[in-house]
Amino acid sequence: MASCRLFNSEDNIRYDRTVLVYMAAENSLSWGEFHEQDIDEMVQAARDIPEGSRLLIYLDDTELPRILTIEKQEGRRPARKVLKQYDTEHNSGDAETLREVMEWTISNSPSSSYGLVLWSHGDAWLPAKAPIQRTICIDNEHNSHSNSGSKMEIADVAAALDDFPRLDFILFDACFMQCVEVAYALRGAAEWIIASPAEIPGDGALYSTMVPEFFRSDGPEAI
Repeated sequence: MASCRLFNSEDNIRYDRTVLVYMAAENSLSWGEFHEQDIDEMVQAARDIPEGSRLLIYLDDTELPRILTIEKQEGRRPARKVLKQYDTEHNSGDAETLREVMEWTISNSPSSSYGLVLWSHGDAWLPAKAPIQRTICIDNEHNSHSNSGSKMEIADVAAALDDFPRLDFILFDACFMQCVEVAYALRGAAEWIIASPAEIPGDGALYSTMVPEFFRSDGPEAI
């Protein structure tokens, strides 16, 4: 992967669960600052994340990509912290980028269990120009707000995740991702697939409510 600057990695810490939010926002979603709205919601919810848990955010928008975490602060509002700042652009619509971000996550946040949120545009079951696509995450590769560019095929997502421990859940914060074809392709990647069969508004999931549910030990049924 591209060169990077690594900030204050924590050694010898093992978490109960780490959840990675993979935000592919180098597309029209960054026009409305929807990614920033959702991160602010995650900050609001951080007080309710249980001890021994970690929330990571891989963010690729119209700036250089980076990996963030949200830290609690005694008597103050939780704050986002940059753990890793990349020096060059990524194609977040390429499954190889997802694979490498997952590898970094597991290496730097070893945990007993993991969850993954895929945040972007999706078109899993919509008819498309031949051949029919089942895709997630658009990266226009031009630091702009267009929706033309690379996309990850679901089969490639499954292949990228095949090298890692089985996830507790994959949540798609994207349109049209709840279909049997996606669930079947990812049957070996996660215990739970959480998604919508229909369109999702631009502001997406309500993370201020959902984030604490990511770290429940009895499954994500309530998400």
